[in-house]
Amino acid sequence: MRVSKTHLARIIREEIESIISNESPSDVEATADAWAGGENIELPLDHVKAGGGPEPEEADLLRVAEIVKEELTRLYKSKKIKR
Repeated sequence: MRVSKTHLARIIREEIESIISNESPSDVEATADAWAGGENIELPLDHVKAGGGPEPEEADLLRVAEIVKEELTRLYKSKKIKR
């Protein structure tokens, strides 16, 4: 579904009007089942394979893990992140 700039602007305007028309946040009523989850919409897709790229070799994956470990160790030592 494509949304034009005009339609998007109208949607935003309506949402803003809806938000500011309430006295406090507690006056806003949630959409029914908004947090219920529902049907999963993800697609079990291997993006590398679908894009025609080469699959990573095991050595490549191990190197990535090594780089992440080195970076985390560096950040822990510099106290930029806590354990």
